[in-house]
Amino acid sequence: MYYLKCKHCNHLNEVKSEYLVVCGLCNRKLEDNYKDWNVKHPEKSFEDFQREVCLTEEQVKKETSRCLSCGASVVDPNKCIGCGVCTMKCMFDAIHLHREIPGASIMRASEDKLKYILPNMVKQSIKVKFKKKK
Repeated sequence: MYYLKCKHCNHLNEVKSEYLVVCGLCNRKLEDNYKDWNVKHPEKSFEDFQREVCLTEEQVKKETSRCLSCGASVVDPNKCIGCGVCTMKCMFDAIHLHREIPGASIMRASEDKLKYILPNMVKQSIKVKFKKKK
């Protein structure tokens, strides 16, 4: 598998055919596309383009691990909701989530949830009922 890196958004586009000209993420023209490269190198084939210009899976894995370990890529806490979709989408297993408060996300069986919810529910309903109106 070969990849082309977009110079605008750094997205790695999978090169499946010579017709890949636009980035799949930002929809801008890829600077290193086969069509433009073939004009400069008419005697060379698509396989030559893949070997000379594109990144291999090993190169992408190495780059991804280097990039994420340097600390330059930081998750924006205002945008991240902790859903974990990025960890599942990353084919190189470079993104990992950790829980800052592990006790805040304990999974409970649905039959047991009421005994954990009920005390807080009663307390909150009393506060709402007897809260002074302004």
